[in-house]
Amino acid sequence: MILQSGPFGLVSDADLAASLISGITRELGDEPARLPLRELCTRHLALNESFRDTDRWGPTSYFFTPYMPTVDGDIVPTAEARGRIPSSIDVLLGTTREESRLFLLPNNVLAEAGPEQVRLAGEAYSLPLPDALPPADQLATIITDGLFRRPAVDLARAHSDAGGRTFSYDFAWRADDLVGATHTLELPFLFDRLGAEDARGLVGANPPRELSRVMRKAWIDFATTGDPGWGRYEGGERSTMVFDSDY
Repeated sequence: MILQSGPFGLVSDADLAASLISGITRELGDEPARLPLRELCTRHLALNESFRDTDRWGPTSYFFTPYMPTVDGDIVPTAEARGRIPSSIDVLLGTTREESRLFLLPNNVLAEAGPEQVRLAGEAYSLPLPDALPPADQLATIITDGLFRRPAVDLARAHSDAGGRTFSYDFAWRADDLVGATHTLELPFLFDRLGAEDARGLVGANPPRELSRVMRKAWIDFATTGDPGWGRYEGGERSTMVFDSDY
């Protein structure tokens, strides 16, 4: 199993779910299923736009979507990663280093970040504020850690501790200072699409093509042999492959 950039932190409890349902109803109406499709789509677009407004949605705005699994003790018994994947299944998982930047660039959210936005994001993900960083980088770090990196690490540890063969990676290559190592940036490398027109705006004019070859080989090797080419994430080692300009 290969898990890339999974937002495993996107899980709500009953109280948060009730709050989100109230907000969704406010935007879509009491019976959205009865709306004509065009009107429903129009209201959903408005909902997506309004969900970025922290004045209306508070800290939950930094989840980027009001739709997520809810812990109910049955279908979703717990928010913890432990036990989600049987130890009999080999796992390769990881994230890009700055996942959240893709979601913060629209509407100048990243450019206009200040102490209040950073505080709200820390509240949303129950994380301390990073030190010695500009507000924009603090905001991106908190959301990346809360939504992607911390849950991925928890899952890797749980799977390894249960006896599973676990391999971890960190995609750290940065397109530029604005985009950084953002969500989906690894995909053109993995699928050999660096020269594609629809990828140039993300990877830039001169992405390292050897990095693409190295990544593709690792994924293929894992799929065919169960070994991507680096040490397992286990014990005190917690080996993690860093994909960057020097591979």
